[in-house]
Amino acid sequence: MEDCREDCRFFLKPDVTNKESLLSETGEIKIREALEALKENKIKEFDNVDDLIKELNS
Repeated sequence: MEDCREDCRFFLKPDVTNKESLLSETGEIKIREALEALKENKIKEFDNVDDLIKELNS
């Protein structure tokens, strides 16, 4: 595995094929927004994990 101290990127991709999982209305909206942003190549980048978690919880 690559040493990630310098420039590593991680991508989170939801498993939208699993019909068993239930999302809240807010969760479904976030998934739709994320998929639309992906189609439009509007990818968000974060400087650290804390900023990513803040965004996920907003």
